[in-house]
Amino acid sequence: MIDWKDPRVEHAWEFLQVDPHDLNSIRGELTGVVLEDCSLSFGHETETRASAKIKVVESDYIEDSWIRIVDTIPGTDYKSEIGTFVVSGITGDSVSAGLHSIEYELQSVLWTLKEDFCGNHWTIGKGAYALTALESVAKVCEKTFRAKAGALNYRYGSSKAYDLGESYLSIMKDICTVSRNYLSVDGHGRITAEPYIAPASRGVRWELDATSERSMILDDGIERSTTLYDMESRAIVIYSGDNREIVAQADVRPSSRASLQRRGYTRAKVYSISDLQPQTQAAAQDLADSYAANNGYTISYTMTTMYFPCSCGEIVMYTDLDGIRRKCMIKNIDSISLSSLTQKLTLKEV
Repeated sequence: MIDWKDPRVEHAWEFLQVDPHDLNSIRGELTGVVLEDCSLSFGHETETRASAKIKVVESDYIEDSWIRIVDTIPGTDYKSEIGTFVVSGITGDSVSAGLHSIEYELQSVLWTLKEDFCGNHWTIGKGAYALTALESVAKVCEKTFRAKAGALNYRYGSSKAYDLGESYLSIMKDICTVSRNYLSVDGHGRITAEPYIAPASRGVRWELDATSERSMILDDGIERSTTLYDMESRAIVIYSGDNREIVAQADVRPSSRASLQRRGYTRAKVYSISDLQPQTQAAAQDLADSYAANNGYTISYTMTTMYFPCSCGEIVMYTDLDGIRRKCMIKNIDSISLSSLTQKLTLKEV
């Protein structure tokens, strides 16, 4: 059992060059990586979930390889694939003191789907299953898809056709929205789908205590922010399919801080849905009521911590400097430094 609060824990980082057509095939190790100039970022709600930047001196990079970053702890059996990334660009290519250095921009495999567009009207037929549809999109893009345990295999009650030129990422995200799954990518470079679980219903994975002598929080410069002023006061649901359109709307409660009664103005959000069961006004109204009832604002906390292997979406019990305990979800992990072993976390109250 590794004590992640122990600052003496040492990490060894491997940078493996992966065959983009076979994620299990390693072409070799990338050498000359400058850890001080490497950083990784992950986001639970960001479009492509993960990105990184690495600097290499006298690079032996094999052209067109993907880069897999692996974390190991010497003397233990701990080994974790942090991410497998596409090389999306070069931001620095220079010679200093006779040494050639290159900075590589890295993106997750979801970025490749964002940049790939459908050349026809992609269609999901009535009676089709969501997980099969996701796998079909991944296969067309020559990517690997994995349904995690419990992924919901929603069955379509009507056919769905996507517009010409739609990105494959937007198609996969829409399928996941309809089926109530969460789309992401794992450390091996596979596209994944897992059941969406409301953050408030998830179990606590980590403890962050700002008052503890062994706190993993490194300073007291903790920033607090709120989305109160971005909160919508009206939900409008629009269903279009089978040559018909159904529209429903609902407002937040009058006592809500976002309501017209309190603010004096309305801020609406439109939810365009591709499947509705049953296709009735009542079903659309139930959905609008649900969106309005579940609408709320969030409070977030941003802090610098020691590096520990947390993931976006995991739940943290955060104890602030006043000793108040708050259940939070990890929203973003930014600026993971592989040399100083620090990271910047954004926690969202749930």
